Amino acid sequence: MTFDSIRIAARTLRKQPVFASVVVVSLALAIALNTTMYGVLDALIHPRIDAHAPGQLYTITFYGDYKFHVSNVERDSLVREGMRTYQAITRLEGAFGRGKTVQAGAQIANAVVAGVASNYFDVLGAHAVQGRTFVHADETSGVQPVVISQPIADVLFPHGDSPIGRVVEIDGAPHAVIGVVSRYASLPGYGTGVWIPTQPQRDVMYTRVIRIRDGVTRAEAERELQTVADRIVAAGGPGSGPAAFRLHSVVDPDFQFRGFHLAIVLAVVAVLLVACSNLANIQLARGITRRRELALRSA
Repeated sequence: MTFDSIRIAARTLRKQPVFASVVVVSLALAIALNTTMYGVLDALIHPRIDAHAPGQLYTITFYGDYKFHVSNVERDSLVREGMRTYQAITRLEGAFGRGKTVQAGAQIANAVVAGVASNYFDVLGAHAVQGRTFVHADETSGVQPVVISQPIADVLFPHGDSPIGRVVEIDGAPHAVIGVVSRYASLPGYGTGVWIPTQPQRDVMYTRVIRIRDGVTRAEAERELQTVADRIVAAGGPGSGPAAFRLHSVVDPDFQFRGFHLAIVLAVVAVLLVACSNLANIQLARGITRRRELALRSA
């Protein structure tokens, strides 16, 4: 019975090519729209990152002591001394805000430029797809080296030329390209396209990136960070005021499912239902016009 129904449906669609085309195109568009939207939401909720064991990576944001009674170097020292739950720590600064102009010959790109510690990519576990990443000597190099992402490399060197060893200008300042990393080497939500090795400045706010040890929970790391924050307040004296650290997972950047996202999901589902309803109505209309034929066949 099922095979006969399928055979009859296939024969009907073959005899009506216009109707069959409308059916295929309508369902294909509705399904493609659903798949695309759910893919976008999945990328927001579970962002992809080119890193080793990304579940152990966290960003640390410091709040308080905005007059820098305690310098960044002293803060980093207190963090390293006061934490036993971390495996490695690095630094990321200037990764927010509008991009800068990056130029290689006649090719120009706009990219978010971040200053990082020389061990940044080592802590992440991200490897270069071309060239190499930073070493400690790069922080004091004469012509500052840079590592660029693959999309920026494709824009600046569109003809397949190797960017390694080439000089690019960032807002007019020359930099030598030493490596290219995957598009997923940027932390989710940052959109970084160019990385420059820098030394920590006393009065510049930056984000610390930490890799915790195996078996350590987030709550344990937060308790240690609170103790470190109390030590920073004590070291800064009465004028430093309260301070605190906030820990954020890199692979789960506190995505919040808001009403807007729910509205998008419902709208896409509605499109699929409308497409199915339209096809059902078209089929019903065709059946009504053929009711005499169908009655004769039944008789």
